[in-house]
Amino acid sequence: IIAGEQYLESILSMEILSPIIIIVNIANIIVSLILYPNRKEMKYTIAISVGAFANLIFNFFMIPVIGHNGAIIGTVIAETICLVLSTFFALPYLKQGIIAKFGKELCKYIIATAAMIILIFVTKRFISNLIVLLVVDVVFSIPLYFIILFIIRAKYLMDFKTLVLTKIGKGKNNE
Repeated sequence: IIAGEQYLESILSMEILSPIIIIVNIANIIVSLILYPNRKEMKYTIAISVGAFANLIFNFFMIPVIGHNGAIIGTVIAETICLVLSTFFALPYLKQGIIAKFGKELCKYIIATAAMIILIFVTKRFISNLIVLLVVDVVFSIPLYFIILFIIRAKYLMDFKTLVLTKIGKGKNNE
């Protein structure tokens, strides 16, 4: 849509690379909220070192075979290894309360995200025009996400709703 047909080859590369957005962000949350505050920087250093070594190995074997996509696959695998190791090192702290406190809420957001992803895959099967597909996906998937969160009463959405209604109520009282 943005760059034109000369970039069509990059679609597969971007699809392979796309999980890294989630992987890296989850790893950053674990590291910055669990490992660093508990003075476990060395554990994170180990996770990064193992991931870097894995990336080097995967690149060595995969780039000659499948080119730049080999490097991308190696990077995704390496970041996944860093996430898995960081999570493993954080498990003792996760078990102490974060999973118990936020696990049920996290499941609600995963359900809403899964519904949104399913909708996007379904629309992709029926709409071939990329611009129309993008508009339809945005127009329908975002409201679907919030409707599902509202139906299953996700805490943070309910808190936000209460805050907004309180602000609206205070605004009416001041007039």
